[in-house]
Order: sequence, then C-alpha cells, then structure tokens
Amino acid sequence: MNEEKSLKEKLAELLKNKQFWLAFIAVLVIVVKTIFPEVPITEDVLSKTFWVLIALIVGIPISEVAFQLVALRKQLKK
Repeated sequence: MNEEKSLKEKLAELLKNKQFWLAFIAVLVIVVKTIFPEVPITEDVLSKTFWVLIALIVGIPISEVAFQLVALRKQLKK
C-alpha cells in the first residue's frame, strides 16, 4: 500500500511539472504532424517550436536554481 501511495505522489508531482508538459507538447506536435501530414505546419515552424520548447525545458530549472541562490545569498547576508 505504501508503494501505491508513493507512486501516486510521484505521478501527482509529474503532472505538476512544467518540463513534463512542455516535453509532452513537443512530442504531441511531432506525432500530430506525422499522423496528419496535411496539417498546415511547415517544417520551419515545427523546428522553431521544438527548439523553443527545448529552451524552456532547460531554462526553467536554471531560473529556479538562480532564484534559490538569490534567496540563499540574502539569508547569508542577514
């Protein structure tokens, strides 16, 4: 029972994770374009969208760490 709760907690955390949803959207766009090639999304737009999502996936944790470092620095100065 404990393992189930742990799995539920992990799933809840995953569903709250911004990076998960950005990655999900990236995969979804690629799958939709592959299944429905008539969708009016050019390869250029698809590529740029993909790179923006990758930048966000990488950038969000970097900004979170930066905010934590700023908060830690403020605490240390006190």
